[in-house]
Amino acid sequence: VGGMSDRTSQRADKEIKVVTLPSERTDRGQQAGASSGLAWWQRMLCQIVKAGPTPKHVGFIMDGNRRFARDRGMEVAIGHRLGYDKLEEALRWCCELGVHGVTVYAFSIANFQREAKEVEALMTLCEEKLRRMCEEDNVIQRMGVRVRVVGDLSLVSDSLRQQMHTVMRMTQGNSRHMLTVCFSYTSRNEIATAVQRLGNACADGRLRPGDVSEDLLERCLSTSAPSCPPVDLIVRTSGEQRLSDFLLWQSSKCAVAFTRALWPELSLFRFLHVIIQFQAAVPALVSITRPHPHPAHLPDQPSAAYCSVEREESVTSSWRRCSSSLTPAVRAVLLVSSIVAAVCLCYLYLVSFADLPPRLTVQTFSFLPLGWLAIALVSLGTPILTYHSSHSSPVH
Repeated sequence: VGGMSDRTSQRADKEIKVVTLPSERTDRGQQAGASSGLAWWQRMLCQIVKAGPTPKHVGFIMDGNRRFARDRGMEVAIGHRLGYDKLEEALRWCCELGVHGVTVYAFSIANFQREAKEVEALMTLCEEKLRRMCEEDNVIQRMGVRVRVVGDLSLVSDSLRQQMHTVMRMTQGNSRHMLTVCFSYTSRNEIATAVQRLGNACADGRLRPGDVSEDLLERCLSTSAPSCPPVDLIVRTSGEQRLSDFLLWQSSKCAVAFTRALWPELSLFRFLHVIIQFQAAVPALVSITRPHPHPAHLPDQPSAAYCSVEREESVTSSWRRCSSSLTPAVRAVLLVSSIVAAVCLCYLYLVSFADLPPRLTVQTFSFLPLGWLAIALVSLGTPILTYHSSHSSPVH
């Protein structure tokens, strides 16, 4: 009886192994494919847009949480919680697009003048979410995001400041992406603090006044990091067209986008639309950020006739001019090719990954050549777009 039971248990173990192995492979595949937490069609759209140039560092002015809550009869604290959820979602979008650095305007020094109840709720929410970031199953840890909190942290409570340092210490080993949270921050305060640091260094003899330069001042800013590229794109929601004292120094050589959607309403389609506009503005951005020659005979302060591109034309105006210079035919071709590519890629996904009946699989194989043709059109769409923009509206 003992031998029979042993043989029975062995057969049962074999059956269990046969049954469980496919599920383990499925779990690994799902975990590998869901590293960013996006649906397959969202990853597909990101890959299409990623065929063109994408920003390496994006700044977000997360505006509209209170308005979103009040318009729907909710408490303001709920709007801020929804705003944090949208931040995690935006991080997934950026990681899928290959964006290395993300800087968010979380709390301004001027926000301390709001109602005490709202400020207290914001501080409690921030401490709660910072504690959540330290957990292993959090999206910050899964995507390998390093968190930095910058600003005048002397204005916050001791418990919140301690939690901020804990998060920065827990995530300092992550190197895939970087999230910079501007809390108790204004850009003017950041610049003033950097100037004060340089002044103290000169007074102590550690630095000569002649060594002070724009590059050195920029490296002394709290938002700058050696492992993070400079800001390429700043996005502000809620329709307000101002920077509100956010990254004033860094915004001189980057694109600025304003969208009417409130921050909790920001969708992937709106964000990808901003990225496509950024791709159209790349030639103008390159010409603006390119260093200009400075002849030796000119004085240190250039005259009015010797003006750089930064003084003659803002990045935002050149961006709009490049976008508006496209002819309707070019826009129509790019739009149609994108739609065809999206539809055909859906068929490609169903054929390659989904469990379909054989009849449907055979039918969908006829769309493979059309799908690859659409992908090629979209891949060539961005270079054509940038070439047309740079030649039809050159930056003077």
